[in-house]
Amino acid sequence: MNEEPFFIIGTQRGGTTLLRLMLNKHSNISIPPESHFLISLFKKFAPQQVLNKEEQHLAKEIIYSNPRFNTWNVSLADFDGIIELLPEQCPLPLLIKKLFEKQTEPTGKKIWGEKTPEYIDIIPELVAAFPRARFISIIRDGRDVAMSLQQRGWQGWSVYQRATYWKQCVHKMSRLEELSTNCLAIQYEDIVLNTKDALTAISNFLEIKFEETILNFHEDAAQNITGQEIKSGVHTKLSRSPRGSDVYKWKTIPDKKDVWLFESVCYKELKLMGYEIAYFRAGNPLHQFGKYLYWLAGLGTALVYNIYHTVFSKKAKQRLREKKLYNNLRVAVRKT
Repeated sequence: MNEEPFFIIGTQRGGTTLLRLMLNKHSNISIPPESHFLISLFKKFAPQQVLNKEEQHLAKEIIYSNPRFNTWNVSLADFDGIIELLPEQCPLPLLIKKLFEKQTEPTGKKIWGEKTPEYIDIIPELVAAFPRARFISIIRDGRDVAMSLQQRGWQGWSVYQRATYWKQCVHKMSRLEELSTNCLAIQYEDIVLNTKDALTAISNFLEIKFEETILNFHEDAAQNITGQEIKSGVHTKLSRSPRGSDVYKWKTIPDKKDVWLFESVCYKELKLMGYEIAYFRAGNPLHQFGKYLYWLAGLGTALVYNIYHTVFSKKAKQRLREKKLYNNLRVAVRKT
């Protein structure tokens, strides 16, 4: 059994939490709640930087001040104890490793993994910090991702912004295969429709024995997601087994306009990932012209969105939401 850590790489609303809960049921794997703090760490320190004691405590402050760290079971005293046992000159990856081991220690499991969708932006740093780690990239049909993002109000106001987000993530995941030889690419649709085969392939990749118990992840799903996630209802489907209706939801939309718009932005990426193209016709001059016009409109929407989030403070935006002006602005921009 290979006891090196592994990272699940994917988009928001792309199935990474589903896979985390499944693998967490394995007797040798523990994947904590999303950490997020590695982004701030790699902004301050190089992936393999050797830290002295002062820098180790600075790293602790960066990690401990991250709001998501409240979902972990490592106290400040625990963290101080970790640093006390570290060598005077400690590589950053060792500090991270010891922290994850402390978090997963109560489970008694030997392998820790990590799942934070935002880490798709720091793939080079992750590979540099953990060259022997394994990476599982999970891709979901971008049209379904865009629908789910829209329902949550994430990644902008328009199909263009959500399509651009997915498109960029596809390229970043493709880049991962160039940076590391320890990669496995898998589709969310396979995990849902061919669950056992997909999880067997993942188990083989991680060099662990497949266990039937991981198919029953939903039985205690509520114990493996944070209270905030439960409150927001962001993962309501995880309390049951995957269903065929969980995939290709975009095919059920009565209005196909948004699907066409998404395909016009991500035509090449959808084909690259092996997904069918339903409405956009790359060889049709009218479709190409429409694509160009939508590109211009999409840039305008993105510009207004960025100006809004740059100009207004957090409190001002909250007041606008309370007065429903935010939604009116978003709808007006989208219609325009």
